[in-house]
Amino acid sequence: MFNSVKTIGDRLNKHHIKARKLWESFSHDGVSYCLKHLTSHEVIFKGNKENYKFIVTYGLHCFAKNEQQHSIPVNYSDSFETREIDLERYHLSKYLRGFIENLDSQDSQKLQKKNISHLSILTI
Repeated sequence: MFNSVKTIGDRLNKHHIKARKLWESFSHDGVSYCLKHLTSHEVIFKGNKENYKFIVTYGLHCFAKNEQQHSIPVNYSDSFETREIDLERYHLSKYLRGFIENLDSQDSQKLQKKNISHLSILTI
């Protein structure tokens, strides 16, 4: 179902898309927080007549936001901005991949009840 990061990276570069493909871990108070769950990946949704391939990338906003209740004094940067880590967003980000991978199999009424603040999926 998924291509390697290198293949996805090649496809992103081909279309001049500047998105982080892999996020490095960060540490706070002696605890290391892994971000491998936010590695870019491909998802295939089965249609009635054809399959649709999407490359999913995750932005800094998935685990960082300044001056929030759960923000910690650890800054993280991507190529666009620097933000404080928000531990609540970090923990919630662990559910994103599974949610996205199962979008085509979920009941649309259940999806409408979920609180989605921002979801970006790139089609190529």
